[in-house]
Amino acid sequence: MLLAKATFDILSQIQLLLEQLDESEYAKALPLMHGNSIGKHTRHVVEFYICLLQGLEAEIVDYDARKRDLLLETNLPYVKSTLENICSTIVNTTNDKLLQLRICPNLDGESILVNSSYFRELGYNIEHVIHHMALIKIAVEQYFTDVLLPENFGVAYSTIKYQQEICAQ
Repeated sequence: MLLAKATFDILSQIQLLLEQLDESEYAKALPLMHGNSIGKHTRHVVEFYICLLQGLEAEIVDYDARKRDLLLETNLPYVKSTLENICSTIVNTTNDKLLQLRICPNLDGESILVNSSYFRELGYNIEHVIHHMALIKIAVEQYFTDVLLPENFGVAYSTIKYQQEICAQ
């Protein structure tokens, strides 16, 4: 399935990054990121995938109610293992499924349910993780210049395709 392959490819880029950082670099509060770390951004996107996979079973996805697992921000072996499990599960989940997405569109705390599907949410998560990778890339280029990232790390597929079309003209 194309969405599973895209997810695997994107998460593999994050795993490549994690292989090049030590835990202090991964968890370091960075001024350029307003005191956030690469670990915090990674935790955030990993938790979205966890919510999606849990929601697949419950048939309701609620990203706002995710458990904030602080070990994902600081413990490299733990986050790497979690990413491997997510990739394995997604690669082995080949059928779409109707889901409800619980969202809270304002600050009053009232949530609503909207129709969605596993494939739609998988597509959303791809775009979501690429956005955070773009932020991580800025931090890596500023603070960890010895880290080598793939050329298109943090660049949306639509942007890559557009740039290729422009170059071809």
